[in-house]
Amino acid sequence: MVKFTGSFQSPLEFGHVIVISGIARKSAENFFVNFLGDKASGDIPLHLNVVFGENEQIIRNTKINGEFGAAETSPGMFTKEKNPLKSGDRFTFYILIGLDRFHISINSIHFCDYIFRASVKRIQSCQVVRDVDRVIQFDHRRIFPFTYPVAQSRLPAHLVFSNDIPAPFKEGSVLVVKGSAGGNPNGAFRIKFYVGKGDKQAFTFDVRFSQQKVVRNNCVNDSLFFVEDDEESYGGFPFDFEKIFKIAIGFERQGVRVSVNGKFFCEYPYTAKLVQYSGMKISERSDLRLHIMEVHHFRIEKDLHHLDVFSKLDCNIF
Repeated sequence: MVKFTGSFQSPLEFGHVIVISGIARKSAENFFVNFLGDKASGDIPLHLNVVFGENEQIIRNTKINGEFGAAETSPGMFTKEKNPLKSGDRFTFYILIGLDRFHISINSIHFCDYIFRASVKRIQSCQVVRDVDRVIQFDHRRIFPFTYPVAQSRLPAHLVFSNDIPAPFKEGSVLVVKGSAGGNPNGAFRIKFYVGKGDKQAFTFDVRFSQQKVVRNNCVNDSLFFVEDDEESYGGFPFDFEKIFKIAIGFERQGVRVSVNGKFFCEYPYTAKLVQYSGMKISERSDLRLHIMEVHHFRIEKDLHHLDVFSKLDCNIF
C-alpha cells in the first residue's frame, strides 16, 4: 500500500538533497522508498527496499522498461550493518545527488553510494510504500552551488510535517496537500509558511475542529506575535474529521489563494515578498494526529484560473 507520494518542485540535479523521514510500523516486515520516473514509463531510477527481521537488509536497485536490474545488498560502508533501522522506530534518509551517484545516509550516518543507472532528470516524484505508520518529512533542498533554503536544520519537534523546496515560489506556483486528521476530534493543525530562515510566519492556515473554523493570520516578527486585525475566519469549515481532504495553495500576484476539496475557500495578501516564503511546515495541537498522504508541486497560469480543479478529491493528474 502506498503511504505517501510527493512530487519534486524542480528536476533533480547535482547538489540537490532529498530528506525523507517517517516512522516504521512496530510490526513492519519491509518498506520501499522509490524515486519514480514519469507514469507512462513506470521506471524507478532508485528503489530502496528496507527489510526487517531475520533477513534484514537494505536492497538498492533500479527498474527500467518493466524490469529490475542486479540488486545491491552490501552492508553499510561504515557501520557494516545490513540494516541500521529497527521496526517501530523513526527513520531519516538523506539522499544527496552526486555527479554520477546517489550518496545515501540513514539517521545521520553515511550508509552507501549507488551509481546512477538512469538519468536523475527523469525522476519526477518520490513514493513510500508498505509498512510505514506515517511520513513526516519530504524536504527537497539545494546545497550546491549555493544553499537553499539557507537554514537546513533537522525537523523541529513541534512540527509533524516539513516540505522544504530548492527554489522560491513564483507567481503561478501551486502546492497541493492531501491528508486526513485523526486522534482528538477537538484538536487542530496549522499549515504555515515562514519568512526566510527566521520564525516569522508570513501565512498561517489554522484548521480548528473544536471551533469548526479555519483561521488565517500572520505574525509581525520572530516572537510569534500574531496580528489580530489581520485575522480572518470567514468561509465556513470544509473539513470533516477522519475524512480525506485536499488543499490547493496557489501563489498569484497579490497573495495566496486556497481551494479545498474542489471549491474556492479564501485569499490572503502577501505579508512579505513572495521570494521570501519558505516551504510548507505543519504542526498539530491538542492531540490531533495528522496523516499527510500526498504533496505535489507544479506551475499553472499566473491568475490561478483553474486552481479549484487541483483540489478535487478525484483529481489524479499527478
